[in-house]
Amino acid sequence: MTWRLGVDTGGTFTDVIAFESETGEWRATKIWSDAGGVAEAINRAIEALKIAPVDVAAITYGTTAITNAIVENKLACVAFVSTKGFKDVLRIARQKRDHLYSFKAAHRAPPPVLEANCFEVDERCTHEGAIVKSVDEKSLALLLREIPPECEAVAVSFLHAYANGANEKKAAAILGRRFAHVSVSHEISPEAREYERSITTVLNAALLPLIRRLVSSLGNMSVPLSRLRFFHSAGGLISPELAERHPLTLGMSGPAAGALAASAVARDLKIPHAVGFDMGGTTTDCSLIVSGQAALSAEIRIGSVPIRQPTIAVQSIGAGGGSVVRYTNGRLTVGPESMGAKPGPACYLRGGTIPTLTDAAAVLGLFGAAAGFKRPVKVDVGAARQAFAALSQTLQISVEAAALGTIKVASASASRAIKAVTMQGGVDARACALIAFGGAGPMLAPFVAQEIGLQSIIVPDRSSALSAVGCLTADPLMTRQWTIRLKMAQATAETVERIVGGFLTSLRRDFHLMEDKGISAEETLVALLRYPGQSYEIEVPMTLPFSCQAVTADFQRLHDRAYGFTSSDPWEFVAIRISIKTRSPRLATAGETPASSGLELPATRSCFDGRTWIDTKQYRRDRLREGATILGPAVILDEMSTIVVPPGFAAAADGPHLRLHQRPVGGGQELGAGFGDKTENALA
Repeated sequence: MTWRLGVDTGGTFTDVIAFESETGEWRATKIWSDAGGVAEAINRAIEALKIAPVDVAAITYGTTAITNAIVENKLACVAFVSTKGFKDVLRIARQKRDHLYSFKAAHRAPPPVLEANCFEVDERCTHEGAIVKSVDEKSLALLLREIPPECEAVAVSFLHAYANGANEKKAAAILGRRFAHVSVSHEISPEAREYERSITTVLNAALLPLIRRLVSSLGNMSVPLSRLRFFHSAGGLISPELAERHPLTLGMSGPAAGALAASAVARDLKIPHAVGFDMGGTTTDCSLIVSGQAALSAEIRIGSVPIRQPTIAVQSIGAGGGSVVRYTNGRLTVGPESMGAKPGPACYLRGGTIPTLTDAAAVLGLFGAAAGFKRPVKVDVGAARQAFAALSQTLQISVEAAALGTIKVASASASRAIKAVTMQGGVDARACALIAFGGAGPMLAPFVAQEIGLQSIIVPDRSSALSAVGCLTADPLMTRQWTIRLKMAQATAETVERIVGGFLTSLRRDFHLMEDKGISAEETLVALLRYPGQSYEIEVPMTLPFSCQAVTADFQRLHDRAYGFTSSDPWEFVAIRISIKTRSPRLATAGETPASSGLELPATRSCFDGRTWIDTKQYRRDRLREGATILGPAVILDEMSTIVVPPGFAAAADGPHLRLHQRPVGGGQELGAGFGDKTENALA
């Protein structure tokens, strides 16, 4: 047998999905994320799935380790080496201020390099790539002695190194005599924007010791390390060897995997505009999907730090199932602090006593009664109510009302994130379908949908572990973006093909470090163009041989679509983005329906408005036949997730997926205003 595994490690749980290519069988499990390290968690998952390690052909691993290290500032001590006169670039940064007029605004966070660890080298390269002054090897050897012993890594970012990295290569060779961890900007972020390129290189260097320890620990897996690939932020797979050189590419690994899987669902269902809504244990991650493709961004922010790397665009907020609920300064807040895997939410009985979003759902009965399923955790409603007792006394309201207020606050926060990603893409959020996944996504999605005015929700097959599915179904992929300074008049076929050819050679070399050189690979080129003087670029698909006429026509069409006008003015090249990938075999979207007894589960009490308890029907998701329709209120359960269908909503099976939509309710009812008990053609 040949099994492929997708592994996604979150703040609370590690989700594992397995697929057997010969039989088409799927298996899934969920493990606490504090289960003794990554290798041990993977070993335990393989054992829980009852798969022999020798039968595991490939593992794809999505991780939040890089993101957490940046957010929590758990980075290695780094020395920063720049061009003479530019060592303060990290402190000067950008003049943008998030709060222009607030005297209470927090000071900007200091850069991740101490001022005493910033050094200069007398060298110079022009913006066209001409070396004016080479690196002086003797002065660099002296600089080696000045770097403090506590520094574990070195980041080198010389002026205009994106145009010619020769001086950085020479410096890295000398610095490498003492340091095992050296990052150079022309490899990490070969683009103009001095501050962004420098901070990106520094973060990559600061993460090198962490990623190498992680890769080393993975050697303890029961499966050979050669069979493992990391899922990276641009939506593909890279080898452990490449991850060790470019750890920052894993910055949004887990959330990007979920967005990739959600985009596949949108393609399957032919949804033109959708939003991926991934609510896990620590964060809620939102992504815009247009025509079945998740949006790609050239720059993201993790915490307060800009990172110049091609990444699937994900808006993250600190409001997940494990997020702490507090009442401070007259406000009820949910997150960003999380209880994590241990002690976790109070209702999981792992030692937690502080109320969380998960506890609020338990108080309101949203988990249903899953006695017929072998779930990884049991929910104790009494413990959840006890966690909310102090808060309800402070607010002088019932425990149910406090829990419902928590749900509404979390829904409002998620709604703002969804509006942000849709507005940035020029899309009306109300015209999108909400693809809900993650442990808490399908449970809270209806509340979020009504907050925004969305009419349609899709709950994918295996929704709780959809990010692991994204890891499992991804292709080997490398994406890189380079600055090109070229006016339209200079963009002859010969010039463009010569420049792009050099970039292709570099990317192909790195790609074939992890894939067989003889394997057929697909190459995609995107030109980033603008009119002179503009601040933002238009992404224009490009092919070789280069045709200026075809690119101009596409640029004008896309510019008109984005801004409502076009011009006959000449454009200019800003950058080129190149992707290389191989196509993995497509996986079946659904496995066999597992055998089970009983179609309709016992009724359970649920509370949506904090005032009234009403009996609400429960159903097994694995027994809903194609076209089945359930009118809310109802709770639909499977092995790892709960789907809430409130009053005013209906749910219908659509192949392996489930569709929820709002329906007219007499008297202008809103969520929680009342309960019905009707079902129509629901069960097989």
